Amino acid sequence: MQRQLLACLKDKDELQHRINAAEAVRGSEPCESEQASVLIRAAFEDKQQHEQERVA
Repeated sequence: MQRQLLACLKDKDELQHRINAAEAVRGSEPCESEQASVLIRAAFEDKQQHEQERVA
C-alpha cells in the first residue's frame, strides 16, 4: 500500500513538473506558445488518466 501511494505521489510530481515546464514556455513566441499548449494538454490528459486509474 505504501509503495502504491509513493508511486502515485511520484507520478503526480512528474505530471506537475511537466505542466509547469510547458506553462513556462507558453509566453515567449507564438510557435512556442502553440507547442506549450500541446504539452499542457498532454500533461493534463495524463493527470486525468492517472487520477481515474487511482480511483478504479
